Amino acid sequence: MGISTESVFTGATRNPWDLEKMVGGSSGGSAASVAAGIVPFAHASDNGGSIRIPASACGLVGLKPSRGRVTGGPDFGEIWPGMLQEFVVSRTVRDTAAMLDAVSAPAPGDPFVIPQPSRPYSQEVGTRPGRLRIAWTADSWQPGSRVDPEVVLCVEQVVSECEGAGHELCEDSPKFDYEEFLDATCKAWAFGLYAGMDMWGGMMGRRVSEETLEPVMLSYYNYSKNLTAADTFMALFALNKFRRTFGQFFERYDMLLTPTLTQLPEPLGKYSKMRTDVDYVGFMRLCDETKSFCAASNATGQPAISLPLGQSKSGLPIGVQFTARFGEEGTLIRLASQLERITPWLVRKPPIHVSR
Repeated sequence: MGISTESVFTGATRNPWDLEKMVGGSSGGSAASVAAGIVPFAHASDNGGSIRIPASACGLVGLKPSRGRVTGGPDFGEIWPGMLQEFVVSRTVRDTAAMLDAVSAPAPGDPFVIPQPSRPYSQEVGTRPGRLRIAWTADSWQPGSRVDPEVVLCVEQVVSECEGAGHELCEDSPKFDYEEFLDATCKAWAFGLYAGMDMWGGMMGRRVSEETLEPVMLSYYNYSKNLTAADTFMALFALNKFRRTFGQFFERYDMLLTPTLTQLPEPLGKYSKMRTDVDYVGFMRLCDETKSFCAASNATGQPAISLPLGQSKSGLPIGVQFTARFGEEGTLIRLASQLERITPWLVRKPPIHVSR
């Protein structure tokens, strides 16, 4: 859990661009391996940004598919009330499209099957996206938190590139109650989680305690144990309200452009779950200082992609996120492919790479 891949058990996964910086999380090992050239793509999952966060921190393509696009079967129907999606991180839009073709078929027994594409996603690569109406913002959705000026500059440059490609750009953003959304997501992610932790502890012959869990995770366990069915009902009610807000927003726009992360990859340790000065909710709020743009599409089920369209003065990757309407991965891939040609990123390699 969290936006940095570091734990007592495995240690810290380091960023190939700067070994003192976080690689993102939770799929940070996958992102570090792809960024360093060890493999061309690797499995990742996304419950609140865990495909897109490490993709942004490591200079990769990270697509979170629509809810139900990639089956959770046979072991699961949906995980964390439909928020978690499985897929990959990769270096190119082409590889992302090819992998989506490979894994997006529905499976027998899925709880629902969403509309299927009219043609393979690979055929969308290189296809003109047409003229899109794209809303954009570089203002954090967490009240009071700042966005790094280099991130803002990157977003503004991408806005100009999109306008140059013939798209209509409007500075606009969905309006919602951040505190209500944070409370709802904390409850949705935690409800019943303690039972799974007890199950795994029992299988390992170990008891959940301060000796077996990092402090933040122990707080997560205790928070989960104290939730009621009424808490979950109210959380789902709030999430439905949130989805309706975004649904109305996307009646006016084809796409939403935001930073993926509000900050450049940060030093290791800031998001350590060994911290004792924050509880579970405080830790989620802390993570949101950097990833406030990520969790929305998990709640709405919409597809979102992080593209490595910028680089800081110090050489760190900057990811830019595009969110499309539900089920429109094809539109995302067409636009991403267009931007990949305008701003090619394969020429950039981190200092830690197999070719060096």
